Amino acid sequence: MAFQTLAKEQATEHSSVVSTNSNWTVSKAQWLFLGTFAFVFASACVMFFYNLGNFPLFNPDEALYAEPAREMLETGEYITTWLNYAVRFTKPPLVIWAMAAGYQLFGVTEFAARYFGAACGAVLVAATYLFTRAQVNNRAALIAAFSLMTAPLFLGTAREAITDIPLSLFVTGSLMCFFHSYESRRTSTNSLELIVAYTAVGLAVMTKGPIGIILPVAILGIYHLLKWDVRSALLFYKPWFGILLVALIAVPWFAVEISVTKGAYYREFILRENFQRFTGVVDHKAAWWYHIAAMFGGFFPWTIFVPGALLTAINIEGSRWTNILTRFRKLTPRQSTMLLASLGSMIILGFFSAGVSKLIPYTLPAFPLLAVLVGSYVDGLWSKQSTKLPGVLFGILAVIYAGALAAIPIFGAKLHDCPTTLLSAVWTLLIVHAVAASFAAVLWLKQKYAAALVTFVAATFFALLIVGNQGLEAVSNQWETPIQSFAQFAGASKDTIIVYQMRKPSVTFYAKKKFLLPKSPKELTYILSKADRAYIISRSRAKEELKTLPGTKHLCQMGQYVLTSYARPTALKSSSTNSAVVIPDDKDSRSDD
Repeated sequence: MAFQTLAKEQATEHSSVVSTNSNWTVSKAQWLFLGTFAFVFASACVMFFYNLGNFPLFNPDEALYAEPAREMLETGEYITTWLNYAVRFTKPPLVIWAMAAGYQLFGVTEFAARYFGAACGAVLVAATYLFTRAQVNNRAALIAAFSLMTAPLFLGTAREAITDIPLSLFVTGSLMCFFHSYESRRTSTNSLELIVAYTAVGLAVMTKGPIGIILPVAILGIYHLLKWDVRSALLFYKPWFGILLVALIAVPWFAVEISVTKGAYYREFILRENFQRFTGVVDHKAAWWYHIAAMFGGFFPWTIFVPGALLTAINIEGSRWTNILTRFRKLTPRQSTMLLASLGSMIILGFFSAGVSKLIPYTLPAFPLLAVLVGSYVDGLWSKQSTKLPGVLFGILAVIYAGALAAIPIFGAKLHDCPTTLLSAVWTLLIVHAVAASFAAVLWLKQKYAAALVTFVAATFFALLIVGNQGLEAVSNQWETPIQSFAQFAGASKDTIIVYQMRKPSVTFYAKKKFLLPKSPKELTYILSKADRAYIISRSRAKEELKTLPGTKHLCQMGQYVLTSYARPTALKSSSTNSAVVIPDDKDSRSDD
């Protein structure tokens, strides 16, 4: 297994050459590195791409990007983004451009919408591996890579058609390039690494705006302040060159967009989506501890190693708290890397926690840094060999999983409309993890370190890959497949489509035409008074309310949603029906007819 070959690489760094010709040589260590890298990248691709396009878009988040990309392709408008055939001033269009390119390559499908996020996730795992290997060693790099790809929030978001994983790649990737370039100042690749780093910053700005600059600058600034080498860092990074390169990437589109929208984009995106979202409640208000729970819950089970890793990074071995700032200036590459990773993850957490508006994926740029931190920490414990701490931590994990198993019946009884297949998938995941954590604890305490990690990582990987997809399918069948079916059915007609009492932008994606969104029963009544025929897609709780409206007829219920038809009472006899389309139905459907 991969973890068992780690020590061999370090012992064979100067091994004999096994492949030669007149121009180049490849050592055993280099072949081992290439094979290990290929294994890591292939594992990430399997994790992120497996079954990627087999589920409908999840509302509202995925549709907020997948549908503008479809409309971009349909209208040929590549500057201003549209949603439901109306201008939508939110994020810059890099991810939407990538999705539109995916539609041209693969067709307008869920896979084409999601491929870019999955690809960015796989590349970020590979970058995390390469960075940790360069700064620490191969064993730490493998632990970091697999902890990142099996972190539930990172895995789930990498399989979604949203901006957070591409942003994480560009922000954290730039940070890794800046840091590695600075720490290895005597190499010949520094200029190339700086170009890559600043290019990534520019792409981050084109993904989500100013945050792409703010985070790398804040993290590196505080790091170099602690190291007391700000002046030399500024001279090395050549910020004026960086500003020019970032401007060349980002300014043209922003300038054109602000111009063609007569300043509206500046007001809506720069002021509302950035400044006001951070300082006031634009939407998604949450408590101060929200992102702490999201980060440490989303990085679980590897979270259990984070406190020890943070303490190790801050309290450098052999130092006293009274002279810790002095010791920061004389760190080894491993210690410098752990300091950067701990600072970066905590700054990202603190930055988004300080904002008023919050969403779970906001802190994802910190996840690769947490993975680097955990990889270096666990590798350090492994090197000591006498420590039993990881075995104890695995034992604690087993207890946590067992407690969660016991709580499933309690929480399952309180969850309304929760599919039983989802509870079964969660049950299976917890059992697999509890057993794997127990075995890992025993193996570590018996000093079989590689076997302990391989057992736990392999169980986590395959449980998330197989059972996790079963849970995703259950969620999709309950909450998203009905919307897809109803939208496709209604979109095949020329009738008005109305979405009532819910936010489901994927209706446009599947219907391929605009829908109306009444905000109240009064507005719904007004819309119906102006239409000859219509389809209403709503939650099942609105079923009885819709039945009371003249001209409505309940057609179908699937999961939590209902499809209702409307024909103006005075036009019933003269209106033609949509006889060419069959009403969607499945084993969960039922009709009053």
